[in-house]
Amino acid sequence: ALVGEKACYQSISSYGGQIFYLGTKSVYVMILRSWRERVDHLLKQDCLTEALALAWSFHEGKAKAVVGLSGDASKRKAVVADRMVEILFHYADRALKKCPDQGKIQVMEQHFQ
Repeated sequence: ALVGEKACYQSISSYGGQIFYLGTKSVYVMILRSWRERVDHLLKQDCLTEALALAWSFHEGKAKAVVGLSGDASKRKAVVADRMVEILFHYADRALKKCPDQGKIQVMEQHFQ
């Protein structure tokens, strides 16, 4: 009887690249993002080190669920390397813009670490 109360039959639907699951208390939405969208999502949340680490895993071929990265290994590495350079430029730009104007040298060292 308890299983019957918790079961949701025929509760999966898809629309526009999204999958909707109907649960007993809420609706769950799942999206399979391309490799670039995954990196961009981390960048939008200001998680630069995580975005760089994810891009590196794509570059090395160790990432899981890679969508949108096709061709031979050298072409894939070149595309991802270009994106990694953009991330590094963004990282350096952010570090220099948020730099403390003045203060002790220890504050500056801590900021750049």
